[in-house]
Amino acid sequence: MTLAEKIGQMTLFTAMWAETGPTIDRNFLQYVREGRCGSIFNAYTADYTRSLQKVAVEETRLGIPLLFGFDVIHGHRTIFPIPL
Repeated sequence: MTLAEKIGQMTLFTAMWAETGPTIDRNFLQYVREGRCGSIFNAYTADYTRSLQKVAVEETRLGIPLLFGFDVIHGHRTIFPIPL
C-alpha cells in the first residue's frame, strides 16, 4: 500500500459531494477508484451503498471495502439498527 493509499483510507467523503472551496467536487467516485477514499458518509439507500461498494472492491488496486457512516442524531433521520 502506497502512502497515498494509506492516507486515502483515512479520508471520508459525503455521498453526494464534497465541498472543498467555492466549488463542489462531484467526482469523488474517481477518488474511490484511485484509492484516495476509504469511507463514505450518508449514503442513504441500499442500492447506492452497494454500487459504491462494488466500485471499491472491484475497481481498485487493493479491493478494500468502504466503511459507511451516518449522522443519525443530528441528521434528522434514523436508520435502524444503529448504536446511539
